[in-house]
Amino acid sequence: MPLHSLPYRLCLITDPAYLPEGSFEEKMSEALSGGVDMVQYRNITGTREEKMAQARILRRITGQWGAALIINKEMDIAEAVQADGVQLGKGSLSVSEVRSRLGKDFLIGASVHNAGEIEEAESAGADFLILSPLFAPGSKETNLPSLGPVKFSALCRAAKSPIFALGGITPENAAIAFECGAHGLASISGILGAPCVYEAAGRMKNMNSNIQNHRAGF
Repeated sequence: MPLHSLPYRLCLITDPAYLPEGSFEEKMSEALSGGVDMVQYRNITGTREEKMAQARILRRITGQWGAALIINKEMDIAEAVQADGVQLGKGSLSVSEVRSRLGKDFLIGASVHNAGEIEEAESAGADFLILSPLFAPGSKETNLPSLGPVKFSALCRAAKSPIFALGGITPENAAIAFECGAHGLASISGILGAPCVYEAAGRMKNMNSNIQNHRAGF
C-alpha cells in the first residue's frame, strides 16, 4: 500500500493494565474524540467472551468516529466483529495466509523491530508496519534495545510501507518520530497512562497535523 493511501496517523493500542474494570468504553471514547483514528485491540489476558464483547464495543464506537479497528493477531475475532484489519507479529498467522482468507481490502499490519523483519513483512504484502521500540516502552518490559532516532530514521528511509512509531511515544517526544520519517504514531501508555486520555490524544493529533501541514508547505 503506498504511503499516501493510508489515511490513519494515530494508533492507540489497548492494554488491560491501563483499563480498570468498567472504564473500557469511556476511555476508548475519550481517545477517539481526542483524535485517535486507529485502534488496535490487544488483550492477551482476557477471556474470549471479554475480548469479543470489547471488540464489539470498539467496532461500534470506532464506526461513530470514522476510525479503523485493527485486531491484534486473532483473526476469528476480527472476522466476527467485521474489523478493518489485523495486526500480526511473532507466532501469528502469516500475511499471505490472512490475505488469502480475507482479501485485498482487509488491512494487515506487521509488528517489526529490524531491517530483516521489515523486508520480510513488505515482501509478504503487509499494508503498514509498527516499528519498535523507538524509545524505552512505558507499558511493558522488553528485551529489545531502543532503536533511537538515528537507527529508526535509517529504517524508515529504507522501508517502502507506512511506518508507525511505537515505544515510549508521548505528547512530549512525538515530534521526534515524525522527524525520523514515521508515517504515524502508535501509543499505549502515552495516551492511556496520561492523566487525561482526551488531552494526550489531542496533543498527539495536533502534533501530527502540524507536521503534515509543514510537509505540505502550508
